[in-house]
Amino acid sequence: MVSGDIYVLAPKNDCLLPELLPFLCMSERFFEFAVETSAGSLSPRTNWSHLARFEFSLPPLDQQRCIAEILWTVDEGLQRLLEMRSCLTLQRGAFVSEFIKATAKACASLGDHLEMVQYGTSRRAALEAKPGSLPVLRIPNVISGSIDFGNLAWLEPSEENKRYEVTRDDVLIVRTNGNPDYVGRSAVFDSSAYEQCLFASYLIRLRCRDSQLLPKFLHEMLESSHVRRDIRKQVKSSAGNYNLNTQGIRGLRIPVPSVTVQEAFVEQLDSLGDAIAAADDHSGALREMGSFLLNSILEG
Repeated sequence: MVSGDIYVLAPKNDCLLPELLPFLCMSERFFEFAVETSAGSLSPRTNWSHLARFEFSLPPLDQQRCIAEILWTVDEGLQRLLEMRSCLTLQRGAFVSEFIKATAKACASLGDHLEMVQYGTSRRAALEAKPGSLPVLRIPNVISGSIDFGNLAWLEPSEENKRYEVTRDDVLIVRTNGNPDYVGRSAVFDSSAYEQCLFASYLIRLRCRDSQLLPKFLHEMLESSHVRRDIRKQVKSSAGNYNLNTQGIRGLRIPVPSVTVQEAFVEQLDSLGDAIAAADDHSGALREMGSFLLNSILEG
């Protein structure tokens, strides 16, 4: 039994192989056709009278069978890669949790190891670059544990900009957002396509005071579920936004073992991260192959 918002489709005759039908319905062309023929402003819907007019090239049954076998093999490969990625992600989380437990005696106040905890520039930035303007990193640029240089804002040069110039190994952390889960999100600034790069006021710059705390290690601690819970306790709500201040950051306690231990920890996480990235790459390649094959069928 299904709800009235779901259509159940089945081949009408022996012209269409049932094993191929699910992939036809998941194709980009079918999705675009369904969207184009939908109606309604608040809750757009398509209907069967429109969907029934969807046209596509239909090869002979023997070719359909061969194509369906390939597509189901691709789908099985995708599922295995997704399972592997899930296992690697769980393994990564477990490794971090066990590390934090094992190094609990080495905990210290984060403020004792920071040279700088600074809000970014509050100057109004433009969304389009002008000759000589400088890129400004904002909340959308700190995502998935790294710096994304897309969707930048821009500021005209000024003496004040020097104060907000990001340098290699600075850790940027999101200090305010309408979603409390985004507050505390961080990334290490380790490379840039720009000679100068600034950061906006909704971010906070953390700069390690000495060689006893590695920036990448600090970032991984800030991203860990253990420290994220502590960050959440420091977040305050105001006017629909959730905010983290510099005092709250300085008061966080994180393990600070020897640099050798920190380096080994980061290296292990990098290895797991490489394996996860490889799984994502393979998944993307399989999706492209399946999509190419399916589109070739539909286009004849």
